[in-house]
Amino acid sequence: MIRVMGLFLVLGSTVKSMTKAEGIEKLQAIYDKADKLANLVIASPYGRPQKEVAAELFQWLKRTLQAECKRMNPQRVQDAMSTTERAFYFPAITGAAHGAFGQLRVDAMPKKEWYSQFEGVRFEIGYQLDMLKKED
Repeated sequence: MIRVMGLFLVLGSTVKSMTKAEGIEKLQAIYDKADKLANLVIASPYGRPQKEVAAELFQWLKRTLQAECKRMNPQRVQDAMSTTERAFYFPAITGAAHGAFGQLRVDAMPKKEWYSQFEGVRFEIGYQLDMLKKED
């Protein structure tokens, strides 16, 4: 198992499951970026400097969610998931990636009209993050 930039890579048949602390850390990082993006897009003014920051945040979020979905896609990875990962992390990531962000291109410039999609990601991640923090 090799850990690169906070993501686990699966080598051969070795799969490492996620701990509660790792799940909280990863979901919090995604939530913070989604929160910043949603707030930035509805801020006034929403000029060129804000759009450039929003584009960077959006690309990071979209790529991170896609990479995590791809990592968790193989059945052997799903079979090896911890209870925490299966109950909270997996639904948060797949819900955000396929639901709110599913139709948006990664190279597109974020628009104010997309606020509901950004809010959807923030809600999905935030809900599962809160539930995970409350879990014993």
